[in-house]
Amino acid sequence: MLLRKTIATTLLVSLLVGCSSAPEKEPVNTQDLSVAITSWIGFAPLYVGQELGFYEENGVDLDIQFIDDIGAIKAAVQADKTDLTWGTGDMLPLFTEAGLDLKAFYAIDWSNGGDGVVVSDKYTQWSDFEGVSFAAQSGFPPANLFLYALAQNGVDVSKVEIQEMDTSAAALAFKAGQVDIAALFQPYLSQAAEREDGSIFISSAEYPYVITDYFSAKPQLLEAKKETIANFIKATDQAIEYLNSNPEEAAVITAPFFGLTTEDAIATFQDVEFPTLAENKKLFNSSDIKKTFNTFASAMRQAGLITKEIDVESLYTTDFVN
Repeated sequence: MLLRKTIATTLLVSLLVGCSSAPEKEPVNTQDLSVAITSWIGFAPLYVGQELGFYEENGVDLDIQFIDDIGAIKAAVQADKTDLTWGTGDMLPLFTEAGLDLKAFYAIDWSNGGDGVVVSDKYTQWSDFEGVSFAAQSGFPPANLFLYALAQNGVDVSKVEIQEMDTSAAALAFKAGQVDIAALFQPYLSQAAEREDGSIFISSAEYPYVITDYFSAKPQLLEAKKETIANFIKATDQAIEYLNSNPEEAAVITAPFFGLTTEDAIATFQDVEFPTLAENKKLFNSSDIKKTFNTFASAMRQAGLITKEIDVESLYTTDFVN
């Protein structure tokens, strides 16, 4: 009996000594990086990466800033109050028009049905949209997607007007019958289409890669924080891999940040594609990105949203995906 007690005591002491002498995990030196985003759930990978520790593990202390107003985003970038911001193929020409020199360097999502236009049954063909006004948040991807599609289908966008209201208000106005055309993103798009005489006329599913959310920054910041941004991309890619493999778990993590239910988040994920770093490399080195920027710039110039001639190749860089 004494022998058994002695052996047990010796084992316990050995375990305690072993535990106390185990090497501690080295703390990671992190570098600050801030990013301004909107309440679009396409930015969900950022919260996945933050909540699961991917950014910290890769040496990035990420500050995520919600800024839904386009003017406020421009002001924050101009005043260097944020390092990175988002920019779709339609937003980057608007930034250039405002005198901001930004370059897209990485795509976090592209809309595959996440943006679109709801209409009443008065509108059945493209020619019905000549000279109309539609409810939308000016400058946001759904509005610019509609302008893009109108121009592609022969409608004179210089005679089309935007009835300014934020996305949630535009959806409510359409459902209430106060407007007959609204450009929206999900989940507002599907909710508005529940109107008795309403339907989704077009969505981004019909225009692959057109509505892509890029992260962008000033060229001097891209140079000054080159290593930190490379680590940011690495961590974001990990987050995207996790989201793509575990959409339900990712929805539970991210839905509260966007004011959505878990069910709405899961449903919206189905209308969005989250490209990996390998898919980013393919996109940035294809002709699709230049074609999209050119078409947007042309449509927005016709609509009077921009006046400058834009060198679209100056709007993006392949340095961080190759």
